[in-house]
Amino acid sequence: MAVYKFRVTFEEYDDVSRDIEIKPNQTFSDLHDAIQKSINFDGTEAGNFYSSDDYWRKGEHIGKGILTNAKILNFIEDPHQKFVYEIGESGKWSFFVELLKIQPDEAGQTYPRCVKTSGKAPAQYLKTDHQAISEEDAKVTPFLVDDLIDDTPFYANGHEEETDIFDGEEESVDAVVDQDEMNAEEMETEDEFGAEFSDNEHPEEDY
Repeated sequence: MAVYKFRVTFEEYDDVSRDIEIKPNQTFSDLHDAIQKSINFDGTEAGNFYSSDDYWRKGEHIGKGILTNAKILNFIEDPHQKFVYEIGESGKWSFFVELLKIQPDEAGQTYPRCVKTSGKAPAQYLKTDHQAISEEDAKVTPFLVDDLIDDTPFYANGHEEETDIFDGEEESVDAVVDQDEMNAEEMETEDEFGAEFSDNEHPEEDY
């Protein structure tokens, strides 16, 4: 019996590819499982195939409803037939699948099978900024995230200041102290000036 040999390539990682051999009477569900296994994906996300032209424009949809019954031989119309293969919601992962050649099967082999691997496939689930630090990450993380947050207020004079809150208003203690000292100095100056003025208010006239 003949065997189809397909090359599967990530749309966004064209240096990563897998060559999959599968029998014509096997289904797209079989091909889906073989591709998932070859790139170390867990197989839990739904897969969709689309027939394609030479420019990778999607045509007939081979989706979940018919995936397990759709035999590959029924969708081969060209010696280099192409399919677009997508995994996950809204085509999270997209692949190009191209028929390389049709060849005799090998006795004793189980199909489908991956016969060639090129490049390392990306991780199926990418970390996000909001994911918790894993135990493995924590081993090489010298501090906790909370240590990055400094609640100490910053002031232009470079000093930390305590604050008192009264009637909903916040006032700097240092500013209050400075104001009190300034008022005291002004009062002292006024007293001295007043005394001096009093002594000279009616200066004695020389006759």
